[in-house]
Amino acid sequence: MRIKTPYTIVSLNYLAFYTTLAAWNPFVVIFLQQAGWTGFEIGVFSAIGPLLAFLTQPLWGLVSDAWGNVRLLYILLLAATAGSVAVFGFLPVSALFFALAVLMGITQGPLSAMLDSMAVKALQEHSNRIGQARLWGSLSFAIVVLVMGTVFDRNNAAIFPAFVLTSCLAIAVSLSMPAQDSSLRQPDFRLGSIRQAVSRPFLFFLGAAFLLQMGNSTVMPFLSLVLVERGASSALVGYAWGGTALVEIPVFAITAKLLRRHRPEQLLITAGLINTLRMFLFAFTPNPWLLVFIHAIEGLAFPLITVGLVLLIDELVKPEFKTTGFTLQAACSHTLPRFLGSVWGGRIMDLFGGTGLFLVGAAITALGTAAMGLWWTKFRDRPKAHTAVSS
Repeated sequence: MRIKTPYTIVSLNYLAFYTTLAAWNPFVVIFLQQAGWTGFEIGVFSAIGPLLAFLTQPLWGLVSDAWGNVRLLYILLLAATAGSVAVFGFLPVSALFFALAVLMGITQGPLSAMLDSMAVKALQEHSNRIGQARLWGSLSFAIVVLVMGTVFDRNNAAIFPAFVLTSCLAIAVSLSMPAQDSSLRQPDFRLGSIRQAVSRPFLFFLGAAFLLQMGNSTVMPFLSLVLVERGASSALVGYAWGGTALVEIPVFAITAKLLRRHRPEQLLITAGLINTLRMFLFAFTPNPWLLVFIHAIEGLAFPLITVGLVLLIDELVKPEFKTTGFTLQAACSHTLPRFLGSVWGGRIMDLFGGTGLFLVGAAITALGTAAMGLWWTKFRDRPKAHTAVSS
């Protein structure tokens, strides 16, 4: 049966894509730890991918905008990522695994931003429904991560075939997305073209978004390790990740209503306050079951951040540079913070444990929340690139 509605198409693509992340992200650091890697080595592994992604994401965005076929490039990069994971699934854990981080950083890094770009273009004037579509990604993430927690306890190498299979699903579903938009002027493929995609409000926004996400990116690569350090089993780690994703679902569902009364910036500021409180509570809680519930608070903040960032990029960036704008945003608010957080987060955890790590994360998040508030105050009357948010 042919899928007709853009909302259904976007929802299915989010559902499929986030199964790939659920099968891999929460468990790969535990896999490496069980193979004998230190916190510092895991931190380096976690940092390599974000560093390469930060350097290449804007280039992939410019390539896709210049090419005009975001969907095909998305499929090729997703297939390349799955192929890399498949090969390393047959290899023993060694220093060679750092090469896997390199490959995944290059090929997996831009995928989420490219999917957001395709989603906004598919939804068009209904882009304020993107949160309702994105909730299906949280649902699939929750289901897969809960299943994988139990599977991982029995066979930790199962994350490799699981990632490959879920990637095949995501590729198949992505064929339903529109291939390209021939109505837009395609920019030239030159590095100087990136300057045309940005404005002064956009540049300041990237700085505020970086600080807002930096604290969370410092702690999240080590969340699974902190839980294990405080007595959690692999299954309980799965509950922590999966339970948080379940909390996200109703919040994503009401984002369209929230946007009728509040600006996307206000959603971001609220999320920053929530995350600051969560990290502070997490720092001083020893019981692993209580930590699962405290971490679930992140499910209140994540949808607000996701929707707020997507809609502000859609508003601030010219249509012909949409994917470039999304990849620049991903590089500054997700990838660069992940890289820096992985580098110093591993060192902080080795020196001060999980408590020190989460206290540092809370302090940085509070600073980022203040920066976003200042940005909103300064640019609240900014001119819009085009009308992006409908009510």
